[in-house]
Amino acid sequence: NKGTIAKIDENGTEVHYYCKCMKIRKTLFEAKSSGLKAVLSSFTFKNFTTSEPWQRAIKDKAVAFCKDENANWFFIGGQPGCGKTHICTAISSFYLKSGYQVKYMNWCEDSKKLKGVINDFLLYEKEFSLFKKASVLYIDDFLKTKGGEEPTKGDINLAFELINHRLMNSGYITIISSEKTIEEIGAFDEGTMSRIFQCTGQYK
Repeated sequence: NKGTIAKIDENGTEVHYYCKCMKIRKTLFEAKSSGLKAVLSSFTFKNFTTSEPWQRAIKDKAVAFCKDENANWFFIGGQPGCGKTHICTAISSFYLKSGYQVKYMNWCEDSKKLKGVINDFLLYEKEFSLFKKASVLYIDDFLKTKGGEEPTKGDINLAFELINHRLMNSGYITIISSEKTIEEIGAFDEGTMSRIFQCTGQYK
């Protein structure tokens, strides 16, 4: 139960190999760390309802994104209940099972925490880097505010800093769900919108 298997090679030397169970263990650990463990088993591609053509289109695009090795950005915007969280969780699950570290960001809650420590530079950078530098980042309810009001200047600055950092550092995978369309995001900040539009390409 140590994660390795000991074998004797052709020279009579004991060598240790990782057991295949380690991949399963790593997936379970990363799922817990990601913040998505509670919904991973139910929010799957298989369980996603496709009774309507637009639902089928969403699922097809998400599956194609997972299969595309060159795709790093996925965006879905729309009203509550259209399956945004479900499909983004299914994508996140794919990357977890593929061995990636996935970080979940609840925009409404986590942006508030970050804004609360913005005057403490070291703490702010430490906390924000968890999202900035995540191998796979899933941002849920992007630019949503607790009271339903429009995003503040602080929200916009935070969003731009995060999106721009991940754009400028290639290799990161970013999954975004929002109750706002890309056009609505553009009404708040053209810079953030243009970066999302540019990066997501066909996967929006």
